[in-house]
Amino acid sequence: MIVMKLIQELFEDCCNELALESKVYKGPLLIDRPCRVIGNGAVIVCGDSESVEISAEQTELRNLKIERTSSAAGMPPILNCLEDTHLSRVIVRGDMIRGNKLTSVSQYPDRIDLGIIPANSRNSFKFSLTVTEDTVIENPVSGISIAPERLSAGENEITVDVEPLRDEVTIFGSLIFKCGEGVGKEVCISASASKERVECEKAAELHFPKSSESEFDNNKNRSVETAPAEVISPHTSHENFQPLQRGQRIAFGKEVRSVKLQLIADNIEKRMDVDGYAFLLHENGRTLKDEDMIFWGNTSSPENSVQIAGEGESAHFAVDLEKVPQEIKKIAFCWSIYGDNAEECFIHVKSPKLRIVTDNADTYIFPMDGLMREKTIVGAEIYRYSDSWKISCIGSGYHSGLRRLCEDYGVDIED
Repeated sequence: MIVMKLIQELFEDCCNELALESKVYKGPLLIDRPCRVIGNGAVIVCGDSESVEISAEQTELRNLKIERTSSAAGMPPILNCLEDTHLSRVIVRGDMIRGNKLTSVSQYPDRIDLGIIPANSRNSFKFSLTVTEDTVIENPVSGISIAPERLSAGENEITVDVEPLRDEVTIFGSLIFKCGEGVGKEVCISASASKERVECEKAAELHFPKSSESEFDNNKNRSVETAPAEVISPHTSHENFQPLQRGQRIAFGKEVRSVKLQLIADNIEKRMDVDGYAFLLHENGRTLKDEDMIFWGNTSSPENSVQIAGEGESAHFAVDLEKVPQEIKKIAFCWSIYGDNAEECFIHVKSPKLRIVTDNADTYIFPMDGLMREKTIVGAEIYRYSDSWKISCIGSGYHSGLRRLCEDYGVDIED
């Protein structure tokens, strides 16, 4: 079982400076005496009703991210600080209060999607953005230029130029919209080049945080085909979940007998079918028979070790580790967007997360932010380790969709 470091306990144990490692720490945090917090790229994750509160003068936050596991509408400000609090390269996901002034980072988009653009040619896009205060755009993304970099309060026309990209090359990165001295919001920007696209729309598509008046009722966590409703309510808070990161591996321990996995999202911006797939892999990392692929057309392995139980919103991946045949060395859990429409991809699945529940009540949350043009993702893999099991957090995938994934795992798909 992973025990997340509590940022409040570290603060209580420090003197006048707290230097963090580049890790994820669990909030909330109350700074009630002068202190210098050096983040070194660390992330403070707060629950739905938690925040970072600064009530002491002569306090500094530097090189730090502050965010929640949920980005649903109606959350309180995630950072509350004094007017004289010194902020340097602090990235917040949520609104903040400085002194008595509310700074709403929701005025900035979550993502700027340039879509599929012609390959081997320079492309230019324009969009309008209204901001409530002067803003500076920091652009570290190679191959993309933005003008102007300084926005004035009110409506601004912004131009994005993309250098020529080769066919099937995707460019993506993060811009920083600085809405105050030393504080800002990370905004993803992406584009994919195709030689088959000879024309492109010259307007960038902006994706803003959903409001309570969204066209779809997407402000609550949505299950995506695999929701263990009888174990966790689909709309449960993640405050007591243990956050995981890409590349992280954890051991379940010999006492764990079963695991359930669920993909959720704050909202889905298009009406798309997102289906779950599990692959039972042998020593060579591939399936050996059709029954090794678990999906809506084959909801259980022959010995019921891996199955999709329930239907619709109550469906989920359920794994009985004791029943997994010895020749199966790894189980890959994947999700794919149905169809060949390249515009239907994971950039429209807002804040995707994998929830993992074991029979000894350990609960984990794995945010998979940064997905862009992928149509198919590998969320996680459970694999044998000595005489027990481990799970590996992956959260990456393919632009080309389910066929490529199946081929990699040894499954033939008929045309």
